[in-house]
Amino acid sequence: MYPPIYLLLVPTGIARYIVSTAPTLINLFGAYIDGITRGTTITALPKALAAGAYGAAASSALSSNLWTTSLMSGLAVASGGWVVQGLGLHESEWKVGRPAILSGSILDTLDLWSGILIGVLYAALTRSHAALNPAGDLLAQVLPADLLIKGDGSKALVEPDTARAISVLVLGSLLAARVVTKSVVSYKAGAPKVVKQTREQMLAELLDDKDTAVVKNPIQAGSGSKATPRKNKKGSSSKSP
Repeated sequence: MYPPIYLLLVPTGIARYIVSTAPTLINLFGAYIDGITRGTTITALPKALAAGAYGAAASSALSSNLWTTSLMSGLAVASGGWVVQGLGLHESEWKVGRPAILSGSILDTLDLWSGILIGVLYAALTRSHAALNPAGDLLAQVLPADLLIKGDGSKALVEPDTARAISVLVLGSLLAARVVTKSVVSYKAGAPKVVKQTREQMLAELLDDKDTAVVKNPIQAGSGSKATPRKNKKGSSSKSP
């Protein structure tokens, strides 16, 4: 998929135009593309663990361990970004940096905890861990009845493809929500602040402006022209001081 998309968008300049005119829109599109690729990885992880190279017993233990499945779900979709950020591979010159996971905020750590959350969600939809049965029962009440598998509740709630689609949609929506949140925060930070003034403050500022104008432009007699002569009582004229 990627070579044709690259040849269509990059050499023609379409990608540059889209990014410069609608960065938020292209980031939203990229968020859902990430949701598809990461969600597919997470939903394929349980089978990958079960078919691991640690022996049948060890692989079975790994796949049945909820903590292992959840943690591996986060690491599988976020650890590559940590390497890129830590070594500055996305910069013109490589340098040691700090991965976003160490910043600690909800948005900066979303790549990790969203992967863990989707791993748990997929496990609840497929009922692969008994500890998540209460979460599965809750999801059964929320999901449309047409998606649910009819049964006694001991098997998977939905078909594997449906569980994968739900996981991809939720993960893409979380990533898109981060794009929207950062866009709104950036817009508010760059917007000019409007200072509300009371009626008394506005009146005081108007009076100060008038006083300043009088001080800066005083009427000085005799400035720029000859003083106007005035006559005294005897008819002789004298200049005003």
